[in-house]
Amino acid sequence: MTLAELVTRVREKVDEATAAFWTDTVITNQINESYRYYWAFILKVYEGYFNKTVNISFDGNAAGTYTISTDVFRTRLVQRLLSNEKVPLTYKEIYDTATAKTLSNSISSLPTYDFLGAKIRFTPAPDFTETDAVEIEISKLLTDLSASQDTDSEYPALALDCVVLRATIKCKAIEEMISGTGVDTAPFVADLMTTEQMLKELLEQRTVQRVDVEPFGIEE
Repeated sequence: MTLAELVTRVREKVDEATAAFWTDTVITNQINESYRYYWAFILKVYEGYFNKTVNISFDGNAAGTYTISTDVFRTRLVQRLLSNEKVPLTYKEIYDTATAKTLSNSISSLPTYDFLGAKIRFTPAPDFTETDAVEIEISKLLTDLSASQDTDSEYPALALDCVVLRATIKCKAIEEMISGTGVDTAPFVADLMTTEQMLKELLEQRTVQRVDVEPFGIEE
């Protein structure tokens, strides 16, 4: 969904199709704040929802440091990619020499790792080049919406409904602070609470157990 579509949805709820009291900038700010809020809400309920994997290729640099991804929020799993298996690497255990794993007739380095800012550092530094040497599972950080940035493709539709409702409530709160006219946000708050609870319950249902049920009740 585009930012323009979300702005239109908020304008429908505040009953202002054309900018007058609320500028598009004000509405956009409330949308982005709510977009970030429900990104965090989703991660709190379902930690792995926005996960993705990125591969790192060794280039032999002496520091052993590599940029993970521009959208990394946190790293969940780091694995060495060998020819026929993935081996989890160990965090922050510094060895004097590289550990190794024998695989057929070759020996593959299994360095440890830690972090330097947004970069990952392997120790000892791999002194060789290798394409797709490490796979990293990360939780991705979403980019604020703009004219050139649509919503993330994995962002749930129900969460976008929450974004619109929360942005509407915040816009109404701004109106109340400025005009002091006694804005009624109760219907929006009630709708948001219901939608938010539904979103939470759907996210919590990561797996569904199939249960056999007698079609006509318990046999007597």
